Amino acid sequence: MNAAEKWTSFADKKSGVNPFLHEVAGSTRTLLHYLVILCLLSTLWPMRLIVRASLYMYTKQWGLLKYILPARVNTKVHWLLNTITLRIYLAFFGFYYIDARVIGGRRRGGSHGIASEVGRGDLIISNRVSWTQILYLSFRFNPVYAFPATDYTDVPTTVPVRRVDLPEAIRIMKTNATVPSAKAQPLSDVIYEARRVGRPVVVFPEGCNTNGRGVLSFLPVLDSNMAAVPPKVSVTIGFKLADTRGISWINTGFENHTMVDRMAIAAVPIHQMTARAVTALEPLTPTEKWWTDARKILAQSIQLPALEIGLAERKEFLKAFRG
Repeated sequence: MNAAEKWTSFADKKSGVNPFLHEVAGSTRTLLHYLVILCLLSTLWPMRLIVRASLYMYTKQWGLLKYILPARVNTKVHWLLNTITLRIYLAFFGFYYIDARVIGGRRRGGSHGIASEVGRGDLIISNRVSWTQILYLSFRFNPVYAFPATDYTDVPTTVPVRRVDLPEAIRIMKTNATVPSAKAQPLSDVIYEARRVGRPVVVFPEGCNTNGRGVLSFLPVLDSNMAAVPPKVSVTIGFKLADTRGISWINTGFENHTMVDRMAIAAVPIHQMTARAVTALEPLTPTEKWWTDARKILAQSIQLPALEIGLAERKEFLKAFRG
């Protein structure tokens, strides 16, 4: 019995999708296949280890610049560094071409990439698949990230968010870490602060990573003060990663692979990332209907089902999985 069959009771009732487990499809391998993997391992794996170490050092300079430079100057310096550096990192990790499009717009959304109209204090709503999407979002927008608090038993009426920058956003996505409510604040406050320093806000309302097979229910992060500081532009950007043994970029919190598995994964030379933006959203209103419509639009843009399960079901799944 495979994992998908074993955990069917935790799947979405309507679509049958389990968004919590990520299975790497097996394949029949020949001697030639193993020789190719060995050759790739001898070159790609050491290089990617060095690149990961380099990325770690790159993210560490964020905190230093934050204390040295004024906020607006710091924002411009980071925008310049991200535009040049993070796209190079994505290429080193195998994302040579990223299929980024605006739904209903031109292929690449204009000369400045997708959703080029996004500006200071605007809101980007995204699904949570991989930490590599953080690299892409920072490369394109240099945003502030807002992660909903997840350390509660019952979902509150309005869930506060934690404002983080690139290094912490990567850590949360890599580890699927719990976000403490002690350091969280209303989303409207995050938008107000981001507007002051000239940056947009990316929010991940699912509350946890998924395997990319569906969009979870959104946590209620829109607070009543949103009406006082509404973003001029609100967009959804949905992400997909092709399953070419690309689990090294996805962490749903339930992966358990040997070192051999991880080395084989690192030997995959090319990975595929798809990003789909929808910019024609209605002006944001802090209502349940607007939030529900935004989720449907995001799911439809990347042709995934909008699942009727969410963070609470993941916690139940985690309890059963570890038990």
